[in-house]
Amino acid sequence: MTKIEVNGTTLAYDDAGAGTPVVLLHAGIADRRMWRAQIDALSTRHRVLAVDLRGYGES
Repeated sequence: MTKIEVNGTTLAYDDAGAGTPVVLLHAGIADRRMWRAQIDALSTRHRVLAVDLRGYGES
């Protein structure tokens, strides 16, 4: 897990793999953890970013 500050808000995200980027956004009732299985599969061929949107998970 990594964090970045954007416009005064700290956002948590996971960054895995290399290649063409794929950004995963979670459903409104979840956080980035909902993508764990997909991150493992996609990161073999892509750079995968899964973000906790503001107010969710660790953001």
